[in-house]
Formats: sequence, structure tokens, C-alpha cells
Amino acid sequence: MKNKLHVTIAAILLTLILNKVNAQNYKDQFKNDICNCFENKINELRNSRSAYEQCFNKALPNHASAIDASINEENQQLKYKKGQELRKELKFKFFYELVSSCDMYYQILEEERQRKLMSAKSRVSRSHLERLNQQVAMTPNSTSYYRRAETYFYLGELKLAEADIRESLKLHKTGYNAAYLKKEQTLLGWILEEQKRYPEAIEIYNNVYNNGYSYGYYYYQDTKILAALVKRKAGIKGNTTSQPTVDNAANANNQKQIPAVNTSGSQPKKPTTAKPKKDLKKLFKL
Repeated sequence: MKNKLHVTIAAILLTLILNKVNAQNYKDQFKNDICNCFENKINELRNSRSAYEQCFNKALPNHASAIDASINEENQQLKYKKGQELRKELKFKFFYELVSSCDMYYQILEEERQRKLMSAKSRVSRSHLERLNQQVAMTPNSTSYYRRAETYFYLGELKLAEADIRESLKLHKTGYNAAYLKKEQTLLGWILEEQKRYPEAIEIYNNVYNNGYSYGYYYYQDTKILAALVKRKAGIKGNTTSQPTVDNAANANNQKQIPAVNTSGSQPKKPTTAKPKKDLKKLFKL
């Protein structure tokens, strides 16, 4: 009896292992198909995001059956629902995972970033910086520091840019403007990246994604791309921080504010709890 039980358990474990191996195999092949397509599509579309979208959709029919086979669910309605969720998750994950495995994808994304950087650099000057110095002196708020940090960055003054963007983040009110806060934090990541402080930059990009997840992962997925680009540039393998998955979207959307990334290096303050008010009659012995 015990031998039969052991055989049954061994068979179940073997099945689970084989399913996991097969699942990884189809994912790797799926990504290879996207990569091969991407090399052709990018010449046609000249846009990495559009090329990725089309290549994912083109490769999907070849792997749809493997996706469905990886779902262990007897109820057909639930299996269909899980299949849709898995397709959505794969489309999102491959978008940044391909950076590490597809040379053309990495090259095009990096070239796009450099073109944007060079274009921005061509639009700033020292005279522009003088006006921003006056703005900071007149209204030393988050916006003025951010604008000057951005200008310092484009002028190659990385230390001054870092000091200003940290000041901007310090003055920024949590939850005030999620899109603007994302810009500030992403700029800090880029400044650190240009200083070759890669682990710090990756942490910033991942934190921007994690903290902003409640606003929609598609809106913040570009920061996952940035983290992946820096990891490949630095030769870093594996995950540096944990991140939410697509399945967490429903729970994450219940959050109302985006917490700011701790960029000052100081320890966060512990939350204080309000002390219960004493009864006035007892206090004054009335």
C-alpha cells in the first residue's frame, strides 16, 4: 500500500516538473519568435512599441495551445478567464524580459533613448540655466527645482542635477500629482544611471513601477523597461527587487495615493498614533 502511495506521489511530482519545464520551453520559444519578428518589423515601423505589439500578436497563435495546456483547471469558463489573464501577463512580462535575451530589441530601445537625450540636449543652453536660477531664487518649490535639475542633466552637470532633483522630491507632496512625481523619480534614476550607479538606478525604476502600480501597470511599464535596460548595460542578472504581477491589479487599484520613493537616504519616520483624549470631567475632577 505504501509503495503504491509513493509511486503515485512520485508520478504527480514528475508531472508537475514536466509541466513546469514545458511551460518554460514554450515561453522561451515564444520570446524567440517575437525577437525574430522584431528584427524585420522594426525596419518597417521604426517604433519599438508598435513593433513589439505586432510581433507578439503574430507569434501568439503558434503558442496559444501551449498557454492553455499550462492551465490546470477543469471548469471551462474559469480556464478561459485564466487563459486571458495569462496572455495579458505574458504580453506585459515579455515586453521587458526581451531586453535581456533579444539583442536587436535592446539595441533599438537604447538607440531610442539616446536620440531623445540628444534632442533634449540640443534645446538647452547656459542662458536657459540663468533664467532657471532666478526662478529657483524667486519660487524655490518642487517645480522650479525639477526644471533646473533637468537642465543641469542635459548640460552634463550630473551632481548638480542630482542635488536639485532630490530637493524637488523632498518638496513634492505625496499624492499631489502622480504623473509629475513619476517624472521626478524617473529623472533621478536616469541621473544615477549616467553616473554609472546602476544598482541605485535600478532600485529607483523598480520603486517607481511598484509604487505607481495602482494607477495602471501599462502606464508605468516603461519604468520596467528602463530597469531592464540598465540591468543589461551593467551586466546584472536576476531580479533586484520584487514587483507586483498583473494578477495584483484589482487589489492595487484600491490604493488612492502613490507613495514617494525615499531618495534622501534617511530612514522613514515611524507613523504616530493619536493618543486617546482624556475625559475632561476626570481631568478637572468635575
